Amino acid sequence: ELGFTLDRSGSMQAIWADAVRGFNALLAEQPRTPGVDARFSSSLFNGIVEQVHARTPLADVRPLDAAAYTPGGNTALLDGIGKMMQVIGKTWDEAALPVRPRVLIAILTDGAENASIHFTLEKVFKEVHWRRLACNWQFLYFCANQGGVSYGLKLGIQRTNICTFDADPAGITALMGRVAKAMAAYALGDRNYQRFLLTD
Repeated sequence: ELGFTLDRSGSMQAIWADAVRGFNALLAEQPRTPGVDARFSSSLFNGIVEQVHARTPLADVRPLDAAAYTPGGNTALLDGIGKMMQVIGKTWDEAALPVRPRVLIAILTDGAENASIHFTLEKVFKEVHWRRLACNWQFLYFCANQGGVSYGLKLGIQRTNICTFDADPAGITALMGRVAKAMAAYALGDRNYQRFLLTD
């Protein structure tokens, strides 16, 4: 199970087209392995959260159209993270299977939380912490400054899985290229997938 929640608040306007191109390149790079039921979920958040893909078979996921999703508004970061965990977790929690899927959720924002109404920082921290320890979920957090790093830690994400990026076209393009490789490596069972985040 792969998940990606992407900031589309007003501050993303200058890099939005490059972010969507990078996201679509990331989709194209994910392995489609015959016989493996790989699922992909994605959402966009500003003042609200819009679910784009919800546990869609990876082979059926269609690219994003940048023109269909105009950036604007505030940053409901906590709602974006919380709802993504709900979308992926609900099916497996209800099934109560002895073997659970490997899950990787990526979160990208260039700003700070200022609009969530459904999830608090405490609630997201507890859920991330539980998912990491009890379910072996993995989380990646991408932010545009060092203040975002400290916030990522408050979310319960380990420092090795938090990366900063330059909030300009070149910076977002380079980041998305690294994320694509990291997610593909994770999907193929590479336990050291984080190494792809360190270099272009």
